[in-house]
Amino acid sequence: MQTREVIFSRTALKDLDAIWDHLSIAANLQVASAMNESILLEIDALADFPGIGHRRSDVRDERYRFWSIKSYVIAYRYTRNRLYIARVIHGARDFRRLFESKK
Repeated sequence: MQTREVIFSRTALKDLDAIWDHLSIAANLQVASAMNESILLEIDALADFPGIGHRRSDVRDERYRFWSIKSYVIAYRYTRNRLYIARVIHGARDFRRLFESKK
């Protein structure tokens, strides 16, 4: 039973599309579909247990938590009722730049 509503940012939805596109070309449709399914299953688990994620020293905003699945990272925030998926990105990306505060 999922305790939090999952909300995807527009950017996270674009990230998922980009991952699927990349894997469908680099590998095949089965690999792309399997990775997409794995990511979505992990997001469902995070909705129930969001505290399992970790913080990153290269991301100053302490509201974010991160959860890795293979070479990808789910970046999220959560409240009592919601899990907000901010990004789903490759672990080699520059997290400091992607999550720097826009002041």
